[in-house]
Amino acid sequence: MAETKGIRDAFDEAVSAFIAWDRHSAEPTVILNDVPIPISTIAGLAEVIKDPMPASVFWRMVSYANRFVDEHRAEAAELSKDGSFETGARCLRKWVQDRKKRF
Repeated sequence: MAETKGIRDAFDEAVSAFIAWDRHSAEPTVILNDVPIPISTIAGLAEVIKDPMPASVFWRMVSYANRFVDEHRAEAAELSKDGSFETGARCLRKWVQDRKKRF
């Protein structure tokens, strides 16, 4: 359970790091077990957690998705139906991939 808590906390930080990410820099990392890990990898680790995300993480993601309605309409709809870490992690990984393709 301690490992899952670490992943949950790292995912929370990864969402914040993604939103603050300057598109001209490398993919952000967050610390998990004293090791810097790319946020897309953190998202991959969180995809196995079926539990709901904390409201603060959920609303940060929904707010981000709704700022770019045309680009993230599918993710906004997916998040509104299921606020689990699994769904949030899938959305975050897609957003990271999309940003890497664009810049």
